[in-house]
Amino acid sequence: MSTPARKRLMRDFRRLQQDPPAGISGAPQDNNIMLWNAVIFGPDDTPWDGGTFKLTLQFTEDYPNKPPTVRFVSRMFHPNIYADGSICLDILQNQWSPIYDAAAILTSIQSLLCDPNPNSPANSEAARLFSESKKEYNRRLFDKQITTICCKKVAFVSTKFGDFKMSTPARKRLMRDFKRLQQDPPAGISGAPQDNNIMLWNAVIFGPDDTPWDGGTFKLTLQFTEDYPNKPPTVRFVSRMFHPNIYADGSICLDILQNQWSPIYDAAAILTSIQSLLCDPNPNSPANSEAARLFSESKREYNRRVREIVEQSWTAD
Repeated sequence: MSTPARKRLMRDFRRLQQDPPAGISGAPQDNNIMLWNAVIFGPDDTPWDGGTFKLTLQFTEDYPNKPPTVRFVSRMFHPNIYADGSICLDILQNQWSPIYDAAAILTSIQSLLCDPNPNSPANSEAARLFSESKKEYNRRLFDKQITTICCKKVAFVSTKFGDFKMSTPARKRLMRDFKRLQQDPPAGISGAPQDNNIMLWNAVIFGPDDTPWDGGTFKLTLQFTEDYPNKPPTVRFVSRMFHPNIYADGSICLDILQNQWSPIYDAAAILTSIQSLLCDPNPNSPANSEAARLFSESKREYNRRVREIVEQSWTAD
């Protein structure tokens, strides 16, 4: 059931995907709009450069009147971050305002990385070193114990709880796909690896504006293999769909996922093609015969059925 907090979070999510701040990614976890996973990339040309830092944001039905509980999942060494990952930041406490959204929260935390307040320490050792020995402080940022700093050439760090994984050509390519998707995301598309598995992605496609799909939030999984990019992933919708080219199990009848696949396609291209397919189906190659028939014979009824699916996507928890 939709509530003011959930509606606001959907707006936050859509805004974050359509106009993401540099080096920031965030999305609801699984089917729970109230619990988000987020990633902050360490700002370029700073001691944090190259790091991939994971957080969770737990919202309540009081949002946006009350801030979320935000914690780093990644192990951190910073004057204003506690051992349990919680963050000493004024906008998450007494300076909170309902005007702040998820993007503003994550941007403020990213800024805090490079501009800590050692006079309000959550980690007294980090605060002392920051004030007295910047060289040693910076060295600690790259200590081997800070396992979530991402060595791009040899390791993969997931978007959630992560250990390093042995690199292979497929995994290296997928890490490039992920970074490209975060740095220059197509409008209305989000995707990221699941848990510690670079080979399994969660993705979200927003229904294109000014179409029957407008306002829908459709979840997918992409299962890659070590043959990627020479072979396409297996892609399925998790959300319930009504579309001529989507089977009942969520799999998709799309040429680039079959005989028209090419290694030049990346994760962003796959998701963009699927988003385009929503509004431009091929009823002559049906995976859902009823949807194909209605699309060809009764657009009004077809659009009504699509709107039902859109509304279901809002409340699927």
